[in-house]
Amino acid sequence: MRYFLIIAAILILGTLKAQNCDAPDELFRKRHTIDGMIWGHPYTTFDRHNKATFEQTIQKIRNRIIDEKPNGSIFKTYQTLYLNAAGPMPADNGMPNDGVSYKAAWAKNNAFVFLIGLDGSGNFIDDTNPANRNLFKQHALDAFDNITGKIDANNPGWAWWILPVPVVSYFVANAVEEEKFLSKIQNHSRSLILWLQAYDLLKASAEVSELRSANRNWYTNRDSDRNKGDCSPRNKLRKLTRDLYYYSEGKTGIINHAFGWKKNHGIAAASALLMAAQVPLLDMLAQRM
Repeated sequence: MRYFLIIAAILILGTLKAQNCDAPDELFRKRHTIDGMIWGHPYTTFDRHNKATFEQTIQKIRNRIIDEKPNGSIFKTYQTLYLNAAGPMPADNGMPNDGVSYKAAWAKNNAFVFLIGLDGSGNFIDDTNPANRNLFKQHALDAFDNITGKIDANNPGWAWWILPVPVVSYFVANAVEEEKFLSKIQNHSRSLILWLQAYDLLKASAEVSELRSANRNWYTNRDSDRNKGDCSPRNKLRKLTRDLYYYSEGKTGIINHAFGWKKNHGIAAASALLMAAQVPLLDMLAQRM
């Protein structure tokens, strides 16, 4: 009996892990290309059409931070961001129902500091100890390892899906469930945007020569991390995006509801899905639950 319980426990733990990480294998399809497109990270945060290389853009940001020491707004903003990144990892599950994830913002801040390479005083981190700069990359990756939340919409009652909002609002209890559902989707969407940006900035490290030449970058700036395991950052993002898509599409979805858009909740979901398609996380929208 004891051995049976041990085996059962192992199976349950394995199932829990699969629920947090599982996503379908990616399928490599022909990529759509257009004139003037830029293929390779970063796809977010930075202007890739500013007629400068990515390294030149990074250097301009560094120069602006340094030039504004000690009291300029750009320097103070970066200093605040740096102090957050250097602090402890937030304790939320990465996809909370009651707000935007502090952990996702922390991961993004760490990935950004890793790219820029300046400390909170505006000094180049590699001039003193390159290993200290690498810690910010590791912080961001640790944050991805600690995503335990999921797109947990907890659908409202069936009446909300098939009746116009004024009719549904007549049922007070159902209206409360509707608001909970909408708020969760909005919070999940905004958290997912931050996670996508953090991932994008980590991949962009391959475009910074002092990182790439010393093999300190994280993969290449393209899809070299495709199918790298159920719990890889890329796969976790594909799973979260797939689940958000599930609650967004179709006549009863947040975005394309038969009775109209759900205000800024639908816009938040659409924005997250668009960013996920751009980053890109190949094939994730095609792989329906």
